[in-house]
Amino acid sequence: PSSAVLVYETADWGQQCAAWQQTPWAQDLCQPLFHNNLQANLKPLQNLASDLQLFHKVPLAVSVHASGEDELDYVFYCNTHNHATKALLGAVADRLEQDSTYQKTTRKCAGHKLTAWSQTTPGGACLSYVKRDQYLIVSTSSMLIEDVARGLASKSSKDFLCLQKTANKQGSLYINVRQLPQVLRLGVQYDALQAMRTAFTTFVPASQLDIKRTPHYLLLSGLADNAPDAPQAWTQALTGQTAGAITLADYLPQRTTVCLHCAFSDAEKLSSTLKQHQPQRTTAEATPTATSLLDATLSPMLQGEIAHCILTPTSGQIPGQLVLMKVSDPAAFLEALQG
Repeated sequence: PSSAVLVYETADWGQQCAAWQQTPWAQDLCQPLFHNNLQANLKPLQNLASDLQLFHKVPLAVSVHASGEDELDYVFYCNTHNHATKALLGAVADRLEQDSTYQKTTRKCAGHKLTAWSQTTPGGACLSYVKRDQYLIVSTSSMLIEDVARGLASKSSKDFLCLQKTANKQGSLYINVRQLPQVLRLGVQYDALQAMRTAFTTFVPASQLDIKRTPHYLLLSGLADNAPDAPQAWTQALTGQTAGAITLADYLPQRTTVCLHCAFSDAEKLSSTLKQHQPQRTTAEATPTATSLLDATLSPMLQGEIAHCILTPTSGQIPGQLVLMKVSDPAAFLEALQG
């Protein structure tokens, strides 16, 4: 549904979750609402599966939705043609048939059959789902399943879940940027959230990022989906470039709040392309000397990486800034800069 803020897709849900929980930084991220809320939504399904090993090789896509002022809901998308998924769903179906505390109901919505299994015990779980082709779409929110059904009614089958699939084993993350404030309001103060809402209107509408997890980093790389008529087309600056590894990570200070990083193969091409999208300055603001120095002398010495950091301000001072550059000859670069 269009209300999705984030979508995470992975080829082996259980294994990736287990590996993620072993990383040191995951211990911090286990505390926020995202993780706890997700676990609560998964619990009814895990209880029905009985054997958690059945989750280990299940490919899964999960969409995150802000359903209220302080609530998140999820939709789980399963491919029933997958062998591991068949085993999981078979175990769940057997348990539902045997457990007398669950009651089955069906109804129609937008031409689709919606099925719900509800526990009759106080505070019992409820799982709703709809079947479309080989996909089984499940949620603990009956309202979200209705949104799915209405969305499917207006789409052709070839457009269903039309995300670009990747072979990345650790998963992919899709971000609906314009919807991000719906989730951020759960942990951000009102004034800051309003500033973010304004900023997000200048961002690209969506991003698709591949995830690479290391013991100490969560690395995201991918592409941004930019509308053809968008006023800020800066995402095209790296078109045709060969991106390299992020080797500057070890030099980032702890005070870094935001880091804009570019890995490139042609520094002069990058500089000239970015310059097309810089805001126009008045004569008083322009610094032609610095610009010509960068183009003629410094740019040819850049070797594949540059980063611009905004540092957290201290004692009421304005935020500090830091530029990190990988260069071919440090001595020659410093001499040119001093000159």
